[in-house]
Amino acid sequence: MAVSRKASAQLGRCGAPARGAARRRTGGRVTYRRTSHIRLVHALRAAARAPAAAAAAATLLCALHLRGASGAASPGAANTVESSEPGASWDGPCTISRDPTERSWERPFIVRAGASDDFRARTDVAALREAHGAAVVTLSSANTFSYGRRRATLAEYLDSLADPGLAAAWALADGTAERGAADALFYWFGEHDVAWAALLERYDTAPLLAALPPPGARGEHGVREPILSFGAGAHLSGVPFHQHGPGFSETLHGAKRWLFFDGAPPRWMPNATAAHWLAHVLPTLAPRERARMLECTVRPGEAVFFPDGWMHATVNVPGEARAAVFVSTFL
Repeated sequence: MAVSRKASAQLGRCGAPARGAARRRTGGRVTYRRTSHIRLVHALRAAARAPAAAAAAATLLCALHLRGASGAASPGAANTVESSEPGASWDGPCTISRDPTERSWERPFIVRAGASDDFRARTDVAALREAHGAAVVTLSSANTFSYGRRRATLAEYLDSLADPGLAAAWALADGTAERGAADALFYWFGEHDVAWAALLERYDTAPLLAALPPPGARGEHGVREPILSFGAGAHLSGVPFHQHGPGFSETLHGAKRWLFFDGAPPRWMPNATAAHWLAHVLPTLAPRERARMLECTVRPGEAVFFPDGWMHATVNVPGEARAAVFVSTFL
């Protein structure tokens, strides 16, 4: 299937091979090699017969300045989007308090994290692949309800994160057949078997538990035995708005942007990605809607407390790290 002329022209302008430049014939079948830019356009159009989606994907890849076929990051790695996506930046301000005197079970807050240098070293993408690459992990679909499941070896999953087309797919997915849906994208977080026990036992939750305020109106359950959830995600991956019980999430590598609402978020779609909401909905919020939101980008050395019942979404911010790696402590 040929790539549309509009998409081909856009890919040519940003340095990707133009239509036909990266093709070869195998048994009468045309396949594409090396260039993930072309693969993404081909996959989108094949799935939805939608040239507009292909062109949008090509435009977004150029706007994001994502990794090229060589694997080297382009200068000014993709923290901004241009005309194809109206959001100004994947990063943003921090409106969540770091003040210890303002901690409450009823609002998010930021604390110093609990991971040791040893634990961080063991959870770098390269270290994880070397030590646990053959382990089979469960991937969850990235829609609000996360009902889809797939299994893959950790090595297969981590290797897939290097595909430069993957971030564009996360940014495009709005729940439609033309641009893709969150339930077709998969993400590693939680659902660990005993094979991960030895690694997770090295994570010290004591600093996080010591940072908790006394139980309050929405913390009547007090502190239970913590349950750990560990995972990694590609640039712009994440989970759309959802809610659950309280806990902490620490960023070990990379950066994760958190968006919180105490109540229903504006114009939220369960099968659109959080990156899509960030790019398309957030810039359109009225001041009174934006005032309801708390947000922060959490980087290594910090953890965010998520209160019981607050709606929240996450987006793994593009940057120097190959992927965002994180550990959550559910209380």
